[in-house]
Amino acid sequence: MAVRLPLNKATQKWNRPSDWPIISDCGNNEIFLIVSDSGTGLAFSTTIASSGTYSIDWGDGTIETGRLSDTTYQHQYVIGSGTPCTEGYTTFKVRVFNASNSITAWAIKRHTFTLNTQYSPLLEAYIGATSIWNYAQMFYLNSPTVYSKTLRAVTITSFASSVTCSMMFRYCSALEYLKLPASFGNVSNFDYMFNGCSRLTSISLPTFSN
Repeated sequence: MAVRLPLNKATQKWNRPSDWPIISDCGNNEIFLIVSDSGTGLAFSTTIASSGTYSIDWGDGTIETGRLSDTTYQHQYVIGSGTPCTEGYTTFKVRVFNASNSITAWAIKRHTFTLNTQYSPLLEAYIGATSIWNYAQMFYLNSPTVYSKTLRAVTITSFASSVTCSMMFRYCSALEYLKLPASFGNVSNFDYMFNGCSRLTSISLPTFSN
């Protein structure tokens, strides 16, 4: 089944900033992110099959190894210390890599740097992990709430192992570009997947069976 949303000609084509770091070189069983120096910090958890471990390169010279499955890790950036961008901020390329087993889930989390409402500094994500089964709330945390309101582009390489995309992009109000795989596989839960994605005005979804 293909779904076509109304097209706003002003946003037909997403022009990726040429001075953002390249993340299309993301390998199998890896996740690459671009984040800005705005916001109060970045936090996420990664699930590794058989309670395995993985490494995080936060993009500012900080590399952490032996990170534990299903554990929240957080990081703060020094404003202005990343790669300069003509849009007025600096960027960092974050890598989730060197996993001892398959990555089966990844999601943003709340950090401890502030008690206020949190906005993840994510700009772009490339999900190269093909064994993720749970995409629910990947870029939106329901309670306590964390928003990804600066996230502009996401590439998903596979839904082959997935069963749910519930609230995956909820309130990702800056999302403009979404590249999906050829099939949704066994995904059956799409509740609020694009709720609040006000700039994602046109998307062709892949064919999937009933």
